[in-house]
Amino acid sequence: MLSRTEIEGLRRSAAMAPLSADAVTQVLQACEQMAREREQIQLILKSQLPPNWSAVRDALRRLSTIVGE
Repeated sequence: MLSRTEIEGLRRSAAMAPLSADAVTQVLQACEQMAREREQIQLILKSQLPPNWSAVRDALRRLSTIVGE
């Protein structure tokens, strides 16, 4: 996945000239990955975040795994 710094670099490059096909593909893949992660996070937060603390810790661990930290 692209980092915020890489995205900013692509944004600046695009301001000066059109992005290459490879750069466009890379951006679209990063967006697709972020959309997938967002859907997973929404599912956990909206429907699977339970009322007891042990289950909350498990949900937070799963969220951490999704975002890769």
